[in-house]
Amino acid sequence: DNSSDNEFRLYVPSTFQNSGYFFQKKEDYHPEIDTGVHVMLALKQIAELTDNTMTRFAVLAHDLGKGITPEAILPSHRGHETCGVPLVSNFSQRLKAPKRWQSFAERVCLYHLHFHMVFELKPKTLLDM
Repeated sequence: DNSSDNEFRLYVPSTFQNSGYFFQKKEDYHPEIDTGVHVMLALKQIAELTDNTMTRFAVLAHDLGKGITPEAILPSHRGHETCGVPLVSNFSQRLKAPKRWQSFAERVCLYHLHFHMVFELKPKTLLDM
């Protein structure tokens, strides 16, 4: 069912259309397989956890780097968190998001893979994020 993909494309079509954002990836990392579905599920989850729109915006943008993954390394998305930061910047500016939101979304994009192991990280590492 592509209904989630279609809903997502309606929100920000010029950013995601033809970007490769909705391609398949390994089920090992995200059981929903499709990046668009993953982002929609992440948005649904964050909406249940908080009303904070800055946090919701960051969740929306956290995987933008996957859309520019070189075909040669697919289905892996190594480095998507780093490559995604300029995309998050551009996305934020195009939507005229507040600078604070942009800065937060860039950090979430860059560090979102670390969040899964937050309790294993040293306090200094967390502070440097």
